[in-house]
Amino acid sequence: MSNFIQKTPYKKNLTLHELSHIGRSLEADKDQLVSALTGGNMLLTHVPKGIYAFELHANTEFIFCVDGHIILETDQDEMVLANAGQLIEISPQTRHRFGAQSNAVIMTITQTKSETLSAISSPTLSTH
Repeated sequence: MSNFIQKTPYKKNLTLHELSHIGRSLEADKDQLVSALTGGNMLLTHVPKGIYAFELHANTEFIFCVDGHIILETDQDEMVLANAGQLIEISPQTRHRFGAQSNAVIMTITQTKSETLSAISSPTLSTH
């Protein structure tokens, strides 16, 4: 993970349109640090159509769809669609992945203590 704001000539106050443009220029499925938050990080990621592996985290994860649409799937066959401007909250220890038909730029808010786990319990996804 790298801090793309420090490595690009972009200003620090970015509009959603600028984030979308920057996000689409990023390598697919590679988290780019936008900002280090107290106890967490804000990441920008380009999610084009493709096959994605399942993952899970120890803490709640928030995914904001900046541009396009994102489909999140759990290993319990639950699916949630978020279009630009919508937020998905993923509960801790929920095994999830991006759906193959996703085509988006997303902003993820995570806790820095988040670690990938090997066991899961009670998958839950919700949109806000």
